[in-house]
Amino acid sequence: MTPTRPERALLLDFFGTIVDYQPDRTQLGYPATFGLAQSLGFRQSRAEFMATWELSSTELEAASKRTLREFSMTDAAMAFSNLAELDLSADQCAHLGRCFVEEWRRHVRPIDGVAEMMHRLSTDWSIAIVSNTHDPAMVPEMLQEMGVETALSSVVLSVVHGRCKPHASIYVDTLDALAMEPSRVVFVGDNHLADYRGPEDVGIRSYLIDPLDQHTVPPDRRLRTVLDIESRLHHLDLG
Repeated sequence: MTPTRPERALLLDFFGTIVDYQPDRTQLGYPATFGLAQSLGFRQSRAEFMATWELSSTELEAASKRTLREFSMTDAAMAFSNLAELDLSADQCAHLGRCFVEEWRRHVRPIDGVAEMMHRLSTDWSIAIVSNTHDPAMVPEMLQEMGVETALSSVVLSVVHGRCKPHASIYVDTLDALAMEPSRVVFVGDNHLADYRGPEDVGIRSYLIDPLDQHTVPPDRRLRTVLDIESRLHHLDLG
């Protein structure tokens, strides 16, 4: 007999929600990426390398915030190359961007207990990851390392989709992939605009991880940690 498909869905942000990470790129040093940049012709210090990378990435992020169009790590490496006046090929930029990602991801750690929670909930809920990210491989690789890929019905990434949260299309396409009406869906994340206001605007009930009460959300929609959502879902009536 074919298992019954859950009639409810839980959408989870990735960074800051089911994993912790270091948001400040300048704190990590990136010795391997710096060494690769040197081999490609960068002749300044590591501090200057970090300053140049940070400036070029900040400019891309500002443009992305205005347009809600996602950029890739190859785009970030190309922007660095242009600002540093290096003449790098597309393949070299892709290599440089991937090296940066590999160093950054070493500091990403799953929230303790989240994998077990996702497996428990997957019995009654279709679970999807909806994440802004500049690299198409890192999130799927980390989900596999966490051992939660079998608990997931879909993984939607901004760099693949083309638009980033809070653009409405990324939530709508996720609903379409799950064949789910927004009234049957819950979203959990840590960013007020991308993970609360954005999904709410398309009719998805949202919960915000906001342990310091920094944002104006109803008390019953505020979580200390993603792990709090399990008990909330047990008492939630979606009609």
